Amino acid sequence: MVFIVPIILKIVRLGFKDITIRCQSTKQNLSTYYETLNLKPGCTKKEIRNSFLKLSKLNHPDVCGPSSNDRFVRINEAYNVLIDENKKKLYDETLVYSNSNPIHYHYRGHQNNGNWKEQYNNPNNHWLASNVAIAGVCLSILLVGSVIRYNGIKKSVLIRGSLMDESDERLSFLEEQKLMKSDKTKDELIQIFEQNVVKEYGSIVKK
Repeated sequence: MVFIVPIILKIVRLGFKDITIRCQSTKQNLSTYYETLNLKPGCTKKEIRNSFLKLSKLNHPDVCGPSSNDRFVRINEAYNVLIDENKKKLYDETLVYSNSNPIHYHYRGHQNNGNWKEQYNNPNNHWLASNVAIAGVCLSILLVGSVIRYNGIKKSVLIRGSLMDESDERLSFLEEQKLMKSDKTKDELIQIFEQNVVKEYGSIVKK
């Protein structure tokens, strides 16, 4: 029983900590882009840029760890909207500065639903997928090239073998015709034939 009480207290503390984190996350999601960058409506581009540089350095995941990733993404979203005149104008038109205005929260909810699209289109989140795709394309090209090269070599060997056989047949035929037209005796022809055999196959054996 004595060992169970500390465990229960630890579980309760973790539960409260999780609830606190969720509440902070919800509060952060309901903040405007101006509040995210610690700015006021009507701020200049210089102020937007300076605030973005400052906050992005302070909240970078490499500095603060993975827990600051959502905050860092939020800062980038705010900067991309407010630094662009057209996007900022549309944002200001739909944004009503009131703590209880439902239009404000409706707009934020719509933006949150679209965050996954912005993250998906972010090239920094797709370096691995891009490398895998490039590797797949290169592997496919190498595979196709290897198959084509193999077929070409195989066909070349077959054609070369066929030509050599045909050439050997022609030479044999011409040699036979030449011997038949000569005034050699039968024994001399047999001797010449044996010499040709030894010359041909003897060289192969030596190799």
